[in-house]
Amino acid sequence: MTYNLYSGTVFQQTQLTPMQAVLLMRGICKGESSKVLAEELELNYGTVLTLRHEIQLNAERAQPTAPLPDTHTETDEMFQNAGEKRPGTF
Repeated sequence: MTYNLYSGTVFQQTQLTPMQAVLLMRGICKGESSKVLAEELELNYGTVLTLRHEIQLNAERAQPTAPLPDTHTETDEMFQNAGEKRPGTF
């Protein structure tokens, strides 16, 4: 058996280039349609759809089942420095 970058992933035994794999993941995360992704990446629609379903199923399985321990959560603090310029940058 040959092991490579895709071994043990949904991309195992596919002929996708690393760039296609990354752009496919990016497109799925952005919510782009399978049709658009297939056209942009020059892939078969069925291949993109199958990979999308496998990726989404894996993501669903990885979701925690336990509720968050906090009674409330604030997300705005994560982005408090977004858009601020660093000293010395223009």
